[in-house]
Amino acid sequence: MSYMCGVESKKALVEIVQDKLVRCEISGADRYGRLLATCFVGKQNINATMVQRGWALSYRRYSARYVAKEQEAITLQQGIHAGLFMMPWEWRKACRNTR
Repeated sequence: MSYMCGVESKKALVEIVQDKLVRCEISGADRYGRLLATCFVGKQNINATMVQRGWALSYRRYSARYVAKEQEAITLQQGIHAGLFMMPWEWRKACRNTR
């Protein structure tokens, strides 16, 4: 069965954030110039929560900070780990190759 995991991930993020103030601490930029940041709602680390619930991945290229949270989500089959999915960087590469 196929589903739009990005849409489900967005729903999970909206549930965490709701109408609360989000504060992000920028730690740098990736090789494409996109900002790297840790974001919070109050004291809750949104990045960690999304990875732990299985709706985001630990981006090891820039940090191993959330690897344990991701392993927990894999073990518990949370979020995207409940089924099969293509890693986002693999999906983007495949899309580039079809243009």
